[in-house]
Amino acid sequence: MKRLFSLILCVFFICTISCFFTSCDEIQPQYPVTDFSGDISINTNNTQIKGSFSNNHQGVMSFTVDSPDSINGMKYEYKNKLLTVNFEGIITEIVLENLPKDNFINLLYDCMFNLNNDESLNLSSFNEQTAVYNVKSDINTYKVYTETDTGIITKIECETLQAEFSAQEKFKKN
Repeated sequence: MKRLFSLILCVFFICTISCFFTSCDEIQPQYPVTDFSGDISINTNNTQIKGSFSNNHQGVMSFTVDSPDSINGMKYEYKNKLLTVNFEGIITEIVLENLPKDNFINLLYDCMFNLNNDESLNLSSFNEQTAVYNVKSDINTYKVYTETDTGIITKIECETLQAEFSAQEKFKKN
């Protein structure tokens, strides 16, 4: 009886240790990084727009258009609930809520804002390279693709928008 008990105890001990070590090796994805700047390529409503993008936790988002050539240099900046559009010296200020819900700037801001809300963010899947998050807001649902180990956002998708990010630099926290 002692032998049987010792054998059972030994098997239990080995299983416990092996479970502990295998669970330590499992990769856990980093949360999406929303304080960054980089290049962006947007496909929306059969239009491709490229430019530079930045966003931070203080709620300031900016986007400067590089192409198409007809709007090269147009700059969008959102802060304090106001979107400022500057193109060739003409400056327009718009309350973001007054834009159509499927406007690409509205969608980008909505997604970035809700990435910082744990209740809106849900990890869908991940592997060693990519983590996919579902982000739900009042106006849309997004799929956000990140690098698993860094949390750097590589792509955002929804029904009317696909945005791909590259050459990102994280902002340093003070």
